[in-house]
Amino acid sequence: MEGPDPSRGAQLKEEGFLTFLVEEVPDALKALKAGQVHPSLVILDILNQDVDTSVLDELHTEGGSIPVLVCSGAMDPILSPGKPRAFIHLLHRPVSIEAIIHKVKQVLHLDKPDSFLYNE
Repeated sequence: MEGPDPSRGAQLKEEGFLTFLVEEVPDALKALKAGQVHPSLVILDILNQDVDTSVLDELHTEGGSIPVLVCSGAMDPILSPGKPRAFIHLLHRPVSIEAIIHKVKQVLHLDKPDSFLYNE
């Protein structure tokens, strides 16, 4: 396994975010359980991955109740109606990196002029 493509997080890094990239959801769970990372947000691209809602719950719990941003297709089965999960934020494909950055700032409340991002 070669690992994730480092260019995938480049734009987020340019925006000042620290990133920790993994290739697949089990790798993210393993890193969280091992205490390798303490994220403010998990961004999950579920394209071509077999992910069910219990995995989202586990990511949220293992991460200390962190929000999870899911990028998916509009017809993805993981988004079927069921138990609402307030910690899940959705972006539907196709999605641009600009839309992801905007959503990250919104979820982390960094989109307001009085947020700490603008007061440093």
